[in-house]
Amino acid sequence: MLSTMINIILSLALAVATAFGSLFAAYVPSVGPVAVVPDGAVVTEQPTTPQPDEPIITEVPAVEGEYATIQRGQSGEAVLALQERLTELGYYTGKLTGKMDSPTQLAYKKFEKANGFNANGIASPEEQMVLFSEGAVAAE
Repeated sequence: MLSTMINIILSLALAVATAFGSLFAAYVPSVGPVAVVPDGAVVTEQPTTPQPDEPIITEVPAVEGEYATIQRGQSGEAVLALQERLTELGYYTGKLTGKMDSPTQLAYKKFEKANGFNANGIASPEEQMVLFSEGAVAAE
């Protein structure tokens, strides 16, 4: 009975952590499958975590007329559009992949610096408004 309750509680905690994603990522550790061994101890299998060079790829929602924050590890049409615009402005010379990878982030940081933003490599909606405007400063 106790092991069933523990499994239910852990399953609910995992569901909540998964549902809220990165919001809880720093606060709730990942818990893998749970097993109760005969002596009553609870054993969890720890999932592997990606290495710093292996970003987790998540799709950026494309909403026409609105910009979503884009950061390293994300992918999709919004990232592809960002890469295309950075190419037009002379900041990005890489392959158009639709992934916010290291080369794209580096190009974006150059854009941010040239346009007076904090060069953190995160494409905020406000920065994207400038990026896609006619007033965006091109690379020298």
